[in-house]
Amino acid sequence: MFGRREETAVLDGLLAQARGGSGGALVVWGEPGIGKSALLGHVHGQAADFVRLSHSATRPESDLAFAGLHGLLRPLADRVELLATAQAAAVRTALGLSGEPTDRLVVGAAVLSLLSGLAERQPVLVVVDDGQWLDEATALCLGFVARRVGAHPVVVVLADLSDPAARPWEGVADVRVDGLSDESARQLVAAVAPLTDEATARNMVREAGGNPLALHELATLGGDLDDAEHRRKRGRPPVGPCLQRAFRAGIEALSPPAQLLTVLAAAEEHGDRLTVQRAGRASGAGDAVWEEVTNAGLLHVAGNRVGFRHPVVSRAVYEGCSAATRRRAHRALAATMPDEAEERAWHLAALARGRDEDVARLLERTAARSRLRGATNTAARAWWRAAELSAAPIDASQRLAEAARASWDAGWAATAERLLDDAERLAPGAHVARRSRGLRGTMEFARGMPEMAHHFLITDMQRVREPGTALELGTLAMRAAWSVGRGDLRDRALEQLLEDDVAGRTGLPGTLAWWSDDVSADAAPADTPDLGDAAARARTTILPLLPSTPLALAWGIDEPMADALRRRLPHLRRRSERARLAAALAQTAMLDNAAGRKRSPRPRRDCG
Repeated sequence: MFGRREETAVLDGLLAQARGGSGGALVVWGEPGIGKSALLGHVHGQAADFVRLSHSATRPESDLAFAGLHGLLRPLADRVELLATAQAAAVRTALGLSGEPTDRLVVGAAVLSLLSGLAERQPVLVVVDDGQWLDEATALCLGFVARRVGAHPVVVVLADLSDPAARPWEGVADVRVDGLSDESARQLVAAVAPLTDEATARNMVREAGGNPLALHELATLGGDLDDAEHRRKRGRPPVGPCLQRAFRAGIEALSPPAQLLTVLAAAEEHGDRLTVQRAGRASGAGDAVWEEVTNAGLLHVAGNRVGFRHPVVSRAVYEGCSAATRRRAHRALAATMPDEAEERAWHLAALARGRDEDVARLLERTAARSRLRGATNTAARAWWRAAELSAAPIDASQRLAEAARASWDAGWAATAERLLDDAERLAPGAHVARRSRGLRGTMEFARGMPEMAHHFLITDMQRVREPGTALELGTLAMRAAWSVGRGDLRDRALEQLLEDDVAGRTGLPGTLAWWSDDVSADAAPADTPDLGDAAARARTTILPLLPSTPLALAWGIDEPMADALRRRLPHLRRRSERARLAAALAQTAMLDNAAGRKRSPRPRRDCG
């Protein structure tokens, strides 16, 4: 470790603190290759007397809820049953050992209990690398734990690319890892490549810009940096030019089959050695080629896993090769997979050069499956790519509408609006409302345009196919009418709801009664049952049927309505329905704020 005295001192201090009985957490962050993993390796090596838990997040698993927690806590699976019943059930669900629904707050509390219980006998060190690829559920859980370990001999150290203030680690102490000084960089070059002459070493230090990984690669691969510059491929990969030049110079020194094997490993992304091996053999990369690549230090093989020294290397390999080579790699990988595999659809999409309806249909099925399991962001990307590959404008328009809806549910409002505009521009028609489930009216309502929202919502109620969607649009239309004091608009929405034969739905008759009087009146409708009955309905009705927050306040059912909203929040979080979650949270906040204003302050006992 050169030039990292301050950073290692902070980490060593955390370990000493834990040995004394109190814990702490730290986020080390900085650009790729800057030395974050080396710092994690340092603290791991200094904690031989700790129980050490470690995990490196990966991009392919970033959409799988609790995938990171599964990798981190797998060694502690036998201790889960020592937790309280509810917490044990939550952890079992997070680890994939149970299919029961769970709450992320309960999972966070359970993980904290698990670690603190383990630390009663021996200090515990938790190390997580590449935190930017953690799935959201794990990231939130670890952020919760990191902010609460101070009372226990537990140390949590996370590495991330960006400022933790904008990440789930907000509130956790952090250290930004900057580039090495020229002096430290020269010391590193001397240690890695002691035979390097002074002029070459000076050139390496200048080109690396203080990035230790770049220095390592330049010193290991050797060669003339000017020659490497000429080998650089087109494009602007998300790695620095120095790293890109160095990586390409080393890769192009390999035989053509070995170069292809590295691209296969980079394109596969999941680190499945057997898949890469099958694709390699079909492409002429046999055992001798594997030996060439591993001897060069570009790939590491452990059991059935294969990977690069660093994700930066993988990106440089993939983005630095020609488009034809990438297509060849994706074609070979797709050929090794079953027809129904989701990864096959993405590989076929990557090698497509124009419109391809067959691949578009495969991606459409992938998107539908992703949405069913709550991966709305993955579904949005799949439908978007399917639209790009669609042969007919009407098919592209329908898939863009689906992508818009999934983007909205994932919380990508600006993207959703642009995709919906593209869908309507490409092929206008009722199919846009049907496939987006009436998204235009929902957007206008969220934008604060209730009358325009009402127009779209009522129109789209007649276009959507699912009764539940029509019901949701109708109740939102009534909210829009109430917000502008338009009884005529309210009546139109109510009539449409009744025409759609939704009166038999649980909780709907009483809910419609809430809207049956003049919406400008500041009281509950005369034919509404007593408030106790209304409160019972508010606790059991589905979220879209709840009245607007101001109306609930006017009728005095704000507390049961807040209870009904809170009961829905865990489900919306599990489904990653960020747009509806945001609306529900906003309503809950308004109700809580109103409740705070109405409460009279309680006298403090210590006031005498």
